[in-house]
Amino acid sequence: MYKAVAILLLYAVLVVALGVLAYIDAPEGANAKTALIVPMTIAAVSLVCVVMSLMIYKKRTVGMIGIHLGIVIPLLVAVGVGQRAYVTHESSKAYRAGQEAWELHVEAGAIGTPEAKDKYFDEHPEYPVNDKGYLSGTLVAISAISLQTFVALMLARPKPPARKPKPDPVERDDAS
Repeated sequence: MYKAVAILLLYAVLVVALGVLAYIDAPEGANAKTALIVPMTIAAVSLVCVVMSLMIYKKRTVGMIGIHLGIVIPLLVAVGVGQRAYVTHESSKAYRAGQEAWELHVEAGAIGTPEAKDKYFDEHPEYPVNDKGYLSGTLVAISAISLQTFVALMLARPKPPARKPKPDPVERDDAS
């Protein structure tokens, strides 16, 4: 039981640390708050699962829900954040392609002012305005840690305490 609790606590700390690193690494103008909000939400949910699982000796149902959610949540996070990492990576590739296209446009004789650049990107919506490449590594790391946490929790899956025995049914006297 306590192995799983330690694993989930470590998971929460690592996810928040990765979020802080992404926040620090965010370029100016990026929406870096989400780099903190999402990991902190994941950590909060994990901590709720820890608290619920520790209640197993007092409220078995709540404890069992906490244990099972604590196992499933990292798997769901691994899939969801992994998918987001792929989307972010593709967006970063499109951003770099847009920057190259802009540079070629300027080399071909276009005016290279910031206003002209803004107008160019307004006319070419297939190119993102901001690069989200700073998030790709963090999202991959969160996804990988989530998958490792799921595997570790499956291997260290706690055995719940035995159920309390049900009282013996009172034998009825059919002779009456």
